Amino acid sequence: MSIRSAIKNRITPSALKALQNVNYELHLAQVRMANRLFPYRILKRRQLVRQSGIKLHWGCGPRHLDGWLNVDGWASPATDYVHDLRNRLPLADNSVELIFTEHVLEHIEFNKARDVLADFYRVMQPCGRIRIVIPGLAQCCTAYASGEREWFRRIDGPCMSTGMGFNRVFFAHFHRFIYDFETLAIIMREAGFSEVRECVHGGSSDERLRLETDDESRQLVSLYVEAVK
Repeated sequence: MSIRSAIKNRITPSALKALQNVNYELHLAQVRMANRLFPYRILKRRQLVRQSGIKLHWGCGPRHLDGWLNVDGWASPATDYVHDLRNRLPLADNSVELIFTEHVLEHIEFNKARDVLADFYRVMQPCGRIRIVIPGLAQCCTAYASGEREWFRRIDGPCMSTGMGFNRVFFAHFHRFIYDFETLAIIMREAGFSEVRECVHGGSSDERLRLETDDESRQLVSLYVEAVK
């Protein structure tokens, strides 16, 4: 057994989660520092603030969308710009035409998410459109109330009970807040967005935003919301 495995087997789940959170915050602190100090990052930021008509893929992870500005908190071949997603974007006001984000907002603390949405509104040009895909509270509650353990297995693997599956959605994967449509719509309207509506998979009114993955587990659990500025 490796030293890492031995330590992991002895540490409590709560302590492990605390260490993971510390590691996460240290990483993002390094990202913020690099963006302020590294010349190529400074140059990139100056280039971004001069651009317009941007299509923003916020929280791209390993998925690169051609023709989009792919932003994420972790560097990868898919990422065009590494950024602490909780912070103000290095983009000019009214410079973004479209925003797409899939299964990212739930990883941001609720009050910070309100700030993020306000910043989305700031950078979006008039009549611009945003599409947000996140795990849906209503979907999870319906499956739990119906005792559909198979539903939870399909979205996140084997589980001993519906209660275990339900808790995984809320507390695993560094989730900070699980939204229903009403809550998300309220804070989007607070940010200034209008025409906030719930959609279906692949059902965007703008074909350029029909970008969500076709993964079955994502389709089962996801809430799809669009709005305009």
